Amino acid sequence: MKQSFWKTISGPFSVASVYVGALVGPALVAGTYATVFYLSNGCNSLWLPFLACGIVGLMCLSASEIIRHYKIYEYGALSKKVYGGKRIFTILFDIYVFLSNVVGTSIILNMSGTFLTELTGVSTIVGMILIAIITVILVKYRDKLIRYANSIMTIVLLVGFVVISLLVVYLFGPQVKALLSSWYVPEGVSIWSGLWSCCKYAFASSAFALTMCCVEQPIETHKQSCLLGIFILVLGGLLQAISCFTFLPFVDEVMNDPLPLVHVMNNYLSAAYPWIRTCYYILMLLAIVSSTIPATYMISSRYQSALKFIPALKTDNSRNIVAAILFMVICTLIGALGLTNLANTGLTIVSYIGMPLVVIPLFFIWPQRTRKFRQAEREQAAAEQKS
Repeated sequence: MKQSFWKTISGPFSVASVYVGALVGPALVAGTYATVFYLSNGCNSLWLPFLACGIVGLMCLSASEIIRHYKIYEYGALSKKVYGGKRIFTILFDIYVFLSNVVGTSIILNMSGTFLTELTGVSTIVGMILIAIITVILVKYRDKLIRYANSIMTIVLLVGFVVISLLVVYLFGPQVKALLSSWYVPEGVSIWSGLWSCCKYAFASSAFALTMCCVEQPIETHKQSCLLGIFILVLGGLLQAISCFTFLPFVDEVMNDPLPLVHVMNNYLSAAYPWIRTCYYILMLLAIVSSTIPATYMISSRYQSALKFIPALKTDNSRNIVAAILFMVICTLIGALGLTNLANTGLTIVSYIGMPLVVIPLFFIWPQRTRKFRQAEREQAAAEQKS
């Protein structure tokens, strides 16, 4: 039976929005991914995010074909299918996913603590704990809330960053024009360093292609799997490219700043447009919460079954909440290590692990098998039409 146009589009968009919220949103609003991965490449940072998100999109497309065929929405069970039940690989994948989610969520919590310190004056650790508590409360509403909240957040992010970039062009038009007309690239920076940054970002995000299965219930057809990959390429690439564009006139100032966009707001934009700071604070709070929920839900839904030995935890939901609390405690403690160290060291480590463990199966092994799935689907559809 054919799907309606809205259902065909809305399902992949909502799932792609979870990727945007989880891996792009807060780091985008703060500006940290721009400085860690792209800005050192100058104007090349305007196209490198599309390449990075294109790689991620292809991995998510490949994984989505496996997920929709087997209808597996918990990544532990999915990994057994992907690795053919070979225990060594499923154990390594579990460790890799836990590590990558801890690193990513710790970065976001550290960033949120720093942000709330700037906003309210509370200590960084108090800010991190507040966000952790909000995350645990919202995790109980599971996949539908995650897709809905991140769909709204993606639209808000896009509108917000277009407005910010237009203000930068209006205030600093001559500087932007000079940088673009000369296609500024710092001396000594090669294209290969930019390409490696793309790979590092994509491979660090590779686990998400499989762990995102917990919200992929709306993906039912091959067309929707393809749209998922396209939406991740377009939304993730566009938002990060706009972020890099916003920082180009201030690249030398923001490279070592823990919150680059806050620096630009406080020193350049808010004096001319006082209202922009309030809008930014709202945007940042929404982005933080929409990011920590998916990662926490992925981990808690995976490990809640391990808490069945506790008699007081009689339901899946109660075990899910306790698992979420434990995960938040770990991330909050690790977040105290500092944002820069985590971003540079942690993401590099998970990039190296992700390449052989996730990228190779999704790019070189499973595409051959999923083609057979699609062929069987076409044959079944043809048989149904004849009957």
